[in-house]
Amino acid sequence: MIEIDLSGDQNIGKHLGMIADKLDDTRPLMATLARHAKSRVLLGFMTGTDPYGAPWKKPKHRSGQPLRDTGNLRNNFNTRADENTAQVGTNVKYAPIHQFGFKGPETVKAHIRMITQAFGHPVSPPKPVHVKAHTRFMDMPARPFLPEPAKGLPNAWRQDFLTVIEGYLQ
Repeated sequence: MIEIDLSGDQNIGKHLGMIADKLDDTRPLMATLARHAKSRVLLGFMTGTDPYGAPWKKPKHRSGQPLRDTGNLRNNFNTRADENTAQVGTNVKYAPIHQFGFKGPETVKAHIRMITQAFGHPVSPPKPVHVKAHTRFMDMPARPFLPEPAKGLPNAWRQDFLTVIEGYLQ
């Protein structure tokens, strides 16, 4: 999981300090903040944008929106919260490649591939083809779905969090 430290954000940090003084148990607040963060991540998948509103680069080898081919990454975000932290993240193995990008060699294991077309013509029934292990060069652009610590918390996320926190202060 990637953590976002909200204590460095003066406005949110001040509000969180007020909440800590007012509430005996901050876990419900942290759980709500984690759910709002997850909603923001999922909104990025719907709109095809990073947390700061920049559009993700289009896929090179297929049509459609990026990061929405199977839905596996989008559907596997989890939240976790305790008294002091609210987290959203995923344990999908390839998530870091999409978050940060990757340029370099990738080893492909030997496998069987079902061929459904050849030279632009359908193959019926599909035929299994043995693919040998090989190395290929990968150039995957970053398509961030979580805020980048160096850039800080996106304004839309900050406003969401402040609205939630102010609701707890009332």
